[in-house]
Amino acid sequence: MKFIVYAPYSDQLCGGLNALCNLARKLSEKGNDVKIWSHADFSEYTLFPNYTDQIGFEEDTIVIYPEMILTNPIQAKRIVRWVLYGAHLYDHYLPDESIYYFAPFCQNHLPIKLLQCFNIPPNLCFPTEPRTEESCFVLKKGYKNTWARDQFYANHPTGLNLSSLSHNSEIIEVLKKTKYFHCYDPASFIIVMALLCGCIVIQHPYIEGQTREQWEHSVGFGYIGKVKGLAYGDEDLSYAESTIHEAPEYIKKMFDFADTTLDSFIQDMETGNFTNEPCYKYNESPYSYQHCFR
Repeated sequence: MKFIVYAPYSDQLCGGLNALCNLARKLSEKGNDVKIWSHADFSEYTLFPNYTDQIGFEEDTIVIYPEMILTNPIQAKRIVRWVLYGAHLYDHYLPDESIYYFAPFCQNHLPIKLLQCFNIPPNLCFPTEPRTEESCFVLKKGYKNTWARDQFYANHPTGLNLSSLSHNSEIIEVLKKTKYFHCYDPASFIIVMALLCGCIVIQHPYIEGQTREQWEHSVGFGYIGKVKGLAYGDEDLSYAESTIHEAPEYIKKMFDFADTTLDSFIQDMETGNFTNEPCYKYNESPYSYQHCFR
């Protein structure tokens, strides 16, 4: 099959962009004809350097757009809309698009079609050297929610702000020597990186009153069960500390589950066995993580 994965820009620290490029790479590894579409130069992008900037494609070419792209800018005949972080532009989507979700993104959403794809950066491993730093932290998308932002500034942990680093390899080196990672971003892949490095994660709530179970479901951890090595807010710190050694096996199960969604996606595209599920409409913003409606 022929696929075009639309990536509007190049940024190796962007989780969504890495997901798109990794999807292109995995589709190619499974024998498909795949290119990334972008105006940016991807020739040196190590994750997947095969790209194009042409406009207009044949009937059998499937174009995969992330949710933030309006309508159909490169004139695709077949469109898959991959919702990577909440669908807030649903009024601009076309009626015959196939909608796939990376995660539910809301506590009461059970998406019909899931598509998950993870890239494992090199050098992720439990270190043998002692941890010399107490904590590191990140705010990122947490800045978009007033309550989460206020939490961050009111309880600013001492330690290194990972947002100040310029490459994943730098982040990994910090995680390897740090005991606790404080995350105020509601959906960050750095959580996975930290757990694989043996760094205990403290995920600070993004929505006041949201439970751990609701958060785990909304960001896609709920399919595997309670996250090992992670505390939700100030609760369960003893659980996180006592289960951090189980985190790599937990993450492996998460990656294995993701592989099943990719296989199902490819089968759907081959057989036409997919639905045009209406894009789930989020109340107020894609960052609400609360109750959703259609």
